[in-house]
Amino acid sequence: MNLSIQKSTLTSRRAIGITAILSACVVILAFNACRPSPSERLVQDIDHQMQDAYGCYTSRPFGEVTNTLIRYIGFLERTEHRVETYRDVDLLLYIARVKLGYMLLCAGQVDSAYAELSLAYERHKRVQEKARMDAVPRSEFVAFVIAGVEKLDAKTGAAWKSEYSLKPDVVKAVNALFASNAIAVPLQGRN
Repeated sequence: MNLSIQKSTLTSRRAIGITAILSACVVILAFNACRPSPSERLVQDIDHQMQDAYGCYTSRPFGEVTNTLIRYIGFLERTEHRVETYRDVDLLLYIARVKLGYMLLCAGQVDSAYAELSLAYERHKRVQEKARMDAVPRSEFVAFVIAGVEKLDAKTGAAWKSEYSLKPDVVKAVNALFASNAIAVPLQGRN
């Protein structure tokens, strides 16, 4: 009789041990399933930086906004190939470069504005190609950008605009560079 109690106790202990091991495995699997993968963390970083950049755009002074946009653009460019299956990086870079290019237009920085808007135009073409739509002609791109940004800024606001305004001669100079198809170079300090 003692032998059958011992066997029963051993069987119960094994069942408890197996149940404990299985429970631990389920907890570990659940924990790992809830923990974001490196790619998911990268996408979360992109989303966070985008929110920071556009929150800054609406509420902060010019220098802070341009620095934040430049960091955001650099981050997008460095991570582009690792997140392109999760986010449309061409679209994100297009929007960020358009905003930065528009700001530089307002600041009267012809060469820098042209460089940013030229790079934005390349992304615009990619975005439109993916959507199977025609890109805005190069000769109309600056006006297209200005109209789009000003329409959005009228809704969301842009604190930095109290410091700067768009000058027709700057717009004309950048349009002339677009018409000449000048080679654009990125802003200094960026890789």
